[in-house]
Amino acid sequence: MKHILSRRAFLNGCTLLAALMLTASLVSCKKKDNDPDEGTQKTTVATSEGEKGANLPDVDYNNYNFVVLVRNNDQAAGDVWVESTTEDDVVTSVWMRNQYLKDTFNVTLSVKRSTMSNDDTTALKDIQSNACDYDLIATHGRSAMDYAVNNCGYNWYNLPYVDLSADWWCRGAVDSWTVDGRVFCMVGDLSYMNVGQAMCMYFNKKILSDNNIEYPYQLAIDDKWTLEQMKKIALDCYNGMDNKTGTFSLADDSFAYVTGGWRGPMQMLYSTGYKIVEGNKVGEFRLGVYNQITQNAYEEYLDNFLGTSACDASDAGYDTMQKAFKENRVVFYDDLLEDSKEFDGVDFGIMPWPKSDENVYDYPTMVNAFSNSFVVPITTTNAERTSVILEAMAYYGYKNTIPTYFDQVLSYKYSPDSQSTQMLQMIRQALVYDLGYYYVVGEVSNLGRTMYLMKSARSMSALYQSDAKAALNKLNTNWGNIKVS
Repeated sequence: MKHILSRRAFLNGCTLLAALMLTASLVSCKKKDNDPDEGTQKTTVATSEGEKGANLPDVDYNNYNFVVLVRNNDQAAGDVWVESTTEDDVVTSVWMRNQYLKDTFNVTLSVKRSTMSNDDTTALKDIQSNACDYDLIATHGRSAMDYAVNNCGYNWYNLPYVDLSADWWCRGAVDSWTVDGRVFCMVGDLSYMNVGQAMCMYFNKKILSDNNIEYPYQLAIDDKWTLEQMKKIALDCYNGMDNKTGTFSLADDSFAYVTGGWRGPMQMLYSTGYKIVEGNKVGEFRLGVYNQITQNAYEEYLDNFLGTSACDASDAGYDTMQKAFKENRVVFYDDLLEDSKEFDGVDFGIMPWPKSDENVYDYPTMVNAFSNSFVVPITTTNAERTSVILEAMAYYGYKNTIPTYFDQVLSYKYSPDSQSTQMLQMIRQALVYDLGYYYVVGEVSNLGRTMYLMKSARSMSALYQSDAKAALNKLNTNWGNIKVS
């Protein structure tokens, strides 16, 4: 999914006034929800020259209440619906999007919270008993896949107004999650949380400057930002740090690099260019998680870098790692893009996670499955209406919310620089949505974290061999049993 990010001058066009003007321009005579389809006209949302717009019908849905089931988590719920505007521009954009749905299609969007705050498949039984009254389900990525394999998700290729080839839907998810020509959950620009949950590498500018080391932006631009380059910079800075205490505790000592089990160790696989599961047909799936390239990369990462005394692999918790980074005791720290807000006042930079070597194309970047993934229940009574609302939400996000979100990420920086926009572009255009990470096929789905907890990759082959056959069998059996057309 390639988005061209613009500078602040462009983003200023996405203000409240501009959004209201967009809303006003889209309001026109509409077909009533109970009118016949004949004569329905499509309108193309106004776009800049040369850009494809969203082709949506002029329709009035009679103040329909479009209900979204969300997790009992403020972040996940706020990604979909907010009660009012605030001083936060992103929150205001979500509110404005829902006002746009009301003004343009006469649809009121509302949310219902489930009892779960993380993984959530609470609607499965309602769907299976044909008692589901939700129009859309926004849930953890791994839970979304459970709806799919239980024949509870609607095939998105049958949603008439959803254009999965458009820039506002995630190309990586479309490509990876389509199995035998069907896809049952999706992510796109209707969710800024999806962008915020992307992995990145933070570096401490002050530490690099103190050691007279150039910021690594140009390495990324030249396609030479590799794990070896990061390791060299990290260790050079670490050797020059004068605030090491020798306790080897993240509470008070300094380190070249720190990470958590669900961050770098999971991302490392994608930095080799491989995925856990490859292929899009039942009977033709392959496991890409283990080969000599991934074995060598993990040994170099876990055993020869993260496992040394210069790095911390104690899984001390994100708050502790972030505190050390903010106190200028960590050179490199990987986490989610959304965590940039934790570093307000810190002189830091954002980089893609480095690739294993220069032969890897782009900078493949995983998106944490905690982000919202969207499922249309198979019980939906009006797929056309749902498709209109989904396409409108995603397009509005593409034009307004996502640019505003990126502006906010950059605005938290103590000393913004022009290269930051380029780094965010690189991250955004190479997002990976591995079917084998989102759908847990077995222990191989968490192999990176398992080796991190073991503090070594030397058992990678044995761990893989013990689970590979069962994982492929589960994958082929469960996806082969899906009856939804």
